Amino acid sequence: MTIVLINNRHGKLCNKEILLPNQLTALLEHSKIAPMIQIASQSQVPATIIKRLLAIIYDSFLLIAVLFLAMAVMLLVSGGYQFQAGNPLMTVYLLVVSYIFFGWFWTHGGQTLGMRAWKLQVQQHTGEAITWRQAAIRFITAVPAWIVLFLGIALAADIPLHAHPWLAQLSRLPEWLILIVGIVWLVLDQWPNGWRDKVSRTRIIKLSKNH
Repeated sequence: MTIVLINNRHGKLCNKEILLPNQLTALLEHSKIAPMIQIASQSQVPATIIKRLLAIIYDSFLLIAVLFLAMAVMLLVSGGYQFQAGNPLMTVYLLVVSYIFFGWFWTHGGQTLGMRAWKLQVQQHTGEAITWRQAAIRFITAVPAWIVLFLGIALAADIPLHAHPWLAQLSRLPEWLILIVGIVWLVLDQWPNGWRDKVSRTRIIKLSKNH
């Protein structure tokens, strides 16, 4: 919309553009939304493979401490009963404890302590917190790589695996080969927007420094 104004001092005509109310509202909304869109796009940058692996190493030490505590609780509950290595009940129990450990952090804020240290967050593609079902998918799909990796570490450290018959069969393979397969498998599992992210319909993003 253009109107004509008269400059009283010089008696000249001049044109000035005046925005209609709907145009002014749109302009104000755009000025507020644009920075928000920019911030949102910055906060959705996929986490790098290096930081994802560093967060895993950090969380591994915490998980080991939690599992030792869980075994101590089991000994107290069982009256000091000594579980043999490879006991199915103890194995399932420790897996459930591990799932609860990761699942609780993933579904409450999307950050384990290791992820918080490296400013990473797991979330749905909508930006919402992941569900326990999605946490279960992420956990279950990660277990095979960790089994192969720990098997390689155990063989390299000459830890006996006679209590695990199916693991003992794998011990016939060269330990260096199992170790390399475990490491490569773990890296592929943690690849940004990799198959685990797609199967669970989740993603791990890098948060801004303000978070």
